[in-house]
Amino acid sequence: MNLLLIAIAIVPVILILTFVHSKDKNKEPIGLLVGLFFAGVLSCFLVILISLVLSEVLPFMQLDTSNPNNSFLDIFLYSFVGVALIEETCKFLMTYTFSYRHRAFDEVYDMLVYSIFVALGFACYENIMYVIGSGTLSTGILRGLTAVPGHACDGLFMGYYLSLAKIASINKDKYEERINIAKSIFIPTVLHGIYDFCCFYGNQYIIIVFIIFVIAMYIVALRKLNVVAKNNQNIYQKKPKLVEVVDPSSITQTTDDAQNKDQKAPSFTPPTNQNKNKSDYFTIMPSQPRPFNDNKTENFKFENQTVPYVPDLIPDQVLTDAPIISQNQSAGYVQVVKEEEPIPIPEIPQEKLASQAKRHCVYCGAELYGEYCSSCGHKDIQ
Repeated sequence: MNLLLIAIAIVPVILILTFVHSKDKNKEPIGLLVGLFFAGVLSCFLVILISLVLSEVLPFMQLDTSNPNNSFLDIFLYSFVGVALIEETCKFLMTYTFSYRHRAFDEVYDMLVYSIFVALGFACYENIMYVIGSGTLSTGILRGLTAVPGHACDGLFMGYYLSLAKIASINKDKYEERINIAKSIFIPTVLHGIYDFCCFYGNQYIIIVFIIFVIAMYIVALRKLNVVAKNNQNIYQKKPKLVEVVDPSSITQTTDDAQNKDQKAPSFTPPTNQNKNKSDYFTIMPSQPRPFNDNKTENFKFENQTVPYVPDLIPDQVLTDAPIISQNQSAGYVQVVKEEEPIPIPEIPQEKLASQAKRHCVYCGAELYGEYCSSCGHKDIQ
């Protein structure tokens, strides 16, 4: 009978340890894990020793949990201080001492494994004592579903914050390290204290709260375990940047579009025949077509009328009563459709063009095309 009770007390511990260990892709040394498990067993005796000492000083440490007349304050202090704080502190001391500075501790998930092994070493010895003391299978089954997984959850949160503390220590952030070490004791103590308070208080409404609390704690702890195991990383390396994976087929922007995606082009309303003012636009008269010249820095002068050079003008196209044509739509120009047949451009004698090309202003050296220099304005004296 005792062997059956012991088996019922141990089986939940083995199942949880196997599940946690299977999530570790880079397995930890077996010797270290066995040592941490027995360190958890050793922490039970440390808890007994501390409890005996404090019971001589603190009255609530001698609380009889079977007495229904216990006050709310006594139950609260005994649950959170007399049980939870002492037990979690002892488990923390074992975890921190034997694994925090161990050379095998090089990944975030490693500390979760270490702390759970310590916690379940404690839970295994405690569960055996409770089950053998009660002598009933129901106690072993009930504790196997609540107490043992509860200790594992406490160890999981302890290991998680110890991992953050180790990362802060590597990054020389002493303040963040101390904060996470404090969390590694405080949060498991709070969870453990709520568990024990619900068990010791014995109210029917508290039992409902206890069931909801246990289920919620299991769900949160299991999600935390899976997330850390899936995103496990080396604590000695910088945290990798998250890179968004993009389907190349979904990319439709060009390089220039991607660079200028935040720049909006100014709106432009093309002029119409109804609101067009001829004085607002430059027009080329049919009687004096504009010649084409590759020199984009010069101006042309016909019949004392200066015509500024526009780079985007089409040289062989003559416009009548229309705005300037430009291939550069962003500059505000619009393309005008010819409404009439183009007027033929009269040919300029080659001798005249040659003579004009040879003439230069004596003042500025610019090439002359008329009587006055289009650059400096002096009259041709040749």
